[in-house]
Amino acid sequence: MRVVPMNNKKEIVILEHTPSETAGTIIDFLTKEKLPFRIIRLYENTDFPPTSLVRALIVMGGSMNVYEEEKYPFLKKENTFIQNIVQAEVPYLGICLGAQLLAKALHTPVYKAKNPEIGWYEVELLSEARRDPLFQHISSSFLRVLHWHEDTFDLPKDAHLLAASKNGLHQAYRFKELFYGLQFHIEINRETLLDWFEKRHDKNQVLAEYDAYQRSLDSLRNRIYKSFTSLS
Repeated sequence: MRVVPMNNKKEIVILEHTPSETAGTIIDFLTKEKLPFRIIRLYENTDFPPTSLVRALIVMGGSMNVYEEEKYPFLKKENTFIQNIVQAEVPYLGICLGAQLLAKALHTPVYKAKNPEIGWYEVELLSEARRDPLFQHISSSFLRVLHWHEDTFDLPKDAHLLAASKNGLHQAYRFKELFYGLQFHIEINRETLLDWFEKRHDKNQVLAEYDAYQRSLDSLRNRIYKSFTSLS
């Protein structure tokens, strides 16, 4: 794994796996809050910084499975980097594939779900979420969030389950005090949805729901972003 020094200042590092799954509204938040960040597009390079210069790591989604290391060689290097991040106790936020990659780095199985989830679905915040730094300020017991995934994972050993869907899938978890995995997408914006759902029959329905829900979603995700970046 090649390690490339940064400018000796700690930055929030964002890992992207495909051009279509960007950090979206996370970038908007970091820019507004004037928090220094760096995007590493793993489909172009794997120049990972030293963990000592990473303020927090945010790992985005992707179309691949976590074990497709022969097809996507960067996954093996990324797994090592995530394990180093955990060992160095650098805050971690994984979105969809990013949540699965954290589970993998913690030696936990990731596998095909019985039923894929694509579109807007509700997840239930569990009792542990009421005491969690990222979710304790959210009054509702249910969140309506965007899903696009076919895989799921077992809960890592010693992790706390924060949210689940009615079909029993793990939707959010925390390992120790600093490492988070969210199976759903809170980072999406309208541009992303237009791209993802362009050829799907439910495109108009998905966009209409986003337009109606955007203000509430903005409030939800900005609270999560603020709580997460406050960990570092």
